[in-house]
Amino acid sequence: MKDQLLVNKKKSLNTDKNEEHTNYIFDHSSNFSLHTLNKGETFNVRNKNKNCIVFIISGEIELTRENDPQLIFEKESMFFVSANNFLYSGSALQNAKIILLRIIDILPFYEKLSLNDLEIYCPSEVVELEAIGIEEHLYYFLHGIILYLRNNIQCIHLHNLKKNEFFFIIRTFYEKKIVARFLSPLIQSQNDFRNMVLNRHTPTCSVEELASRCNMSAKTLTRKFKEHFNTTPYQWLMLQKNKLIKIKLAQGESVQKIADEFDFPSVGHFVSYCKKYIE
Repeated sequence: MKDQLLVNKKKSLNTDKNEEHTNYIFDHSSNFSLHTLNKGETFNVRNKNKNCIVFIISGEIELTRENDPQLIFEKESMFFVSANNFLYSGSALQNAKIILLRIIDILPFYEKLSLNDLEIYCPSEVVELEAIGIEEHLYYFLHGIILYLRNNIQCIHLHNLKKNEFFFIIRTFYEKKIVARFLSPLIQSQNDFRNMVLNRHTPTCSVEELASRCNMSAKTLTRKFKEHFNTTPYQWLMLQKNKLIKIKLAQGESVQKIADEFDFPSVGHFVSYCKKYIE
């Protein structure tokens, strides 16, 4: 069974309709999904390797974990569960309707400048499982999501558009300090990986060398690059290399010196490379 955040012990939450369409979603691994819980029903948090935003549309639920205080979440509130928090169990204190949004990375949905603005307001320590209210604009947005999900509309393109719309709503109608606190696990996770890459790459290193320096396989590095940089490590390394070459040329360094520094076999190879890749 695929990992799910809320797994009703008596029900399967996945559907298999529209399976003939390649653009339709079957495991809800990074999209919206709708769940209902009857009063007293229990569930487990199985969220390993995925972050999730939980929207309590109606009802009330509680989460518990060994040695941690009990957490209660009421209707018209939402909270963030990071990929690191997957050992919780819970139950419905009232009949509850819940929407889940699973996301891996914030970068595809936030413009870089907007994300930089958020980082200024980010708390020094990551905040998790802290509820904030669902304000009016988001309330109506989520009820639109419910209509799509009740009609089993699982188009990938639609879900991606709706994820962008969700982040637009919280960016527009919530204070930056509140958003930064709410999304702090995602922002911190992204910063950790980005800082590691920035500190460990060199102008001449290959994808394999960078992966080794980051203590991971090239495959894992590529996956994380797509999540955090929205590109491949090869393309990113090429871009950094080309930027540095342009700077050195502008500073008047000799062609021979630059060719040697970047391990080109000859000046001729370097000149040909510049004609092809350096604007």
